[in-house]
Amino acid sequence: MPHRFDDYLRSIMPEPGEDEILRRWWNAREATLWQARYAAERSQSYRPFPVGSAVYAFKPDARPDTRWKLFRGSNIKAAKEAPKICAEMTAIMAAMQEGYTRIIGIAVVGNPQVDHGSGLQSETLHPCESCRLAFATLPVVRPDTQLILGRPTDADSFVIEEMSVEELWKIHAPRAGP
Repeated sequence: MPHRFDDYLRSIMPEPGEDEILRRWWNAREATLWQARYAAERSQSYRPFPVGSAVYAFKPDARPDTRWKLFRGSNIKAAKEAPKICAEMTAIMAAMQEGYTRIIGIAVVGNPQVDHGSGLQSETLHPCESCRLAFATLPVVRPDTQLILGRPTDADSFVIEEMSVEELWKIHAPRAGP
């Protein structure tokens, strides 16, 4: 059976090291943030709470031109009684459905609110308790997955926080005492 050129390219392309992964995230994070803002414009909510997310994903066995890809998601909650579907999870699931095996970075854009799990109010919207739990259990998200969290201030700027998933977990960890 003849070998395809794509198979040949995959066979000679080394797996990227952590330095390469971080360099690619650094170069993609602004685009990822803007894609999250674009996704927020497509959210569906019974209340005025648009949230968008974009993930920068990696697929080691993909063709060289598709190894790195952005996926978008927006929140959906059609009625107060309806279950929520978080923007972060729709973006991550889109990547997983296409066979991407690692989420390098996650952008979230929305206005902050008090976190129902930890009770904290942050300067930007942090992923909710359900998303934090999913991050801990989904193999595509690792503790070193990077987050860029943006609160829109006007048409072309944000207040931004950046951290890893592990740092997010520490911020929202249960605290002892009153």
